[in-house]
Amino acid sequence: MKLYLFFMIFLVVGNASGFSLDFSFSDSEYSNGETVQVEIIVDGVLEEELKNDDLSLSCSGVFVPNLLKIDDSNYYAFFNLIGNEIGDCILSFNEIIYYEDGFLKQMDFETNFSIVDRNISTIFVDPAGIVFSDFNSQNFISLSLFNSNEDLISVSISPDFGFVEVEEMINISSSEFVEVDLYFSEFAYNNEEFGKILLKFEENIFEIPVWIDVAPVDIVVPIEDNFSSVVEPKIDVLQGLEGFNLVISKFEDKSGYVLIQNNGINLDLVEFELSGNVSSIVDLQNYKLDNFNSGDKFREYIYVNQEKNVEVGNYEGNLLIKYLDEIIELPISIEINEIVVNQTNGFNDTVISNDEEGNGVNIWIIVLIIFGLLGVVLFLLYKEKTKKSIDFLKNV
Repeated sequence: MKLYLFFMIFLVVGNASGFSLDFSFSDSEYSNGETVQVEIIVDGVLEEELKNDDLSLSCSGVFVPNLLKIDDSNYYAFFNLIGNEIGDCILSFNEIIYYEDGFLKQMDFETNFSIVDRNISTIFVDPAGIVFSDFNSQNFISLSLFNSNEDLISVSISPDFGFVEVEEMINISSSEFVEVDLYFSEFAYNNEEFGKILLKFEENIFEIPVWIDVAPVDIVVPIEDNFSSVVEPKIDVLQGLEGFNLVISKFEDKSGYVLIQNNGINLDLVEFELSGNVSSIVDLQNYKLDNFNSGDKFREYIYVNQEKNVEVGNYEGNLLIKYLDEIIELPISIEINEIVVNQTNGFNDTVISNDEEGNGVNIWIIVLIIFGLLGVVLFLLYKEKTKKSIDFLKNV
């Protein structure tokens, strides 16, 4: 049984003249433990955008819809089937306001699909559709997979476009959630507008559509005069090693990146190296870059203490960016401690614990408190005794 996204069933619902919502499902029927995908085509003009709150499902069970807007005429929804009744199920858009013949009208739009009990391997996928628009805020997307079967399954993950990097094969135990990072590489982006990420397990194929809406960046290399300008090799660091003057625990890992841009001639090769003893605790994602053309940008990712088993101490060195006869040196300074880590403003503040000193201070505080309380008690006893003596003398 193959689960294809584009799209086996096409239903037109809502008979309003001049306006309709058309639904297209990824499959003809589903079972509990699966993710439903449906494309919604708007034929007409809406008064406002469709929202998650507009959706409802008639059959009982957990219903958490995710609605993506592709453009004014196309939406895409996905949701997991958890504890739903077997039989026909109605998916509805409720109280949708639209324009028709110059007037505002309101109507419910609905379509049916079937929930059956079929003996196939199923997984939950979230997200089951992606709208990608920004390399800065979206370059990592976490893909959650849940194995709703009784047995372990192996899932292969393969994008059909070139600027997504992901682990190719994972094993998921029964009733286990697994998160997989999708890395969207700006350097490898080639003006794609649509692609799919294919999940293959046993005899099934699950397709995650990816709509890409990234504005192309035109890089202009300035020319100083009209005749004799010569463009030389030049790499600029747009974003340096932020946060790589670090003090961290030996049980803690960190990562970051340096962003570079070629503002000179095309380069056949750029090499990345580490100097000093930082090379023993720092890993690079890439050690060489081929065909770095004028105007291109590239992120080199740096990973610190991935094994979480380094020795306590100081680690110093540089990230070296080499091209032709040029070398750019970016310093890295890392201090590894036996520490307690406090989270503050998204960064790890390091606090070196000193149990002996802390215990000594605490003991002195306790002693002072005891002496203080003892003094108060003695003073009150003395005052009471003095008062009784005076009262006795008055009565004599």
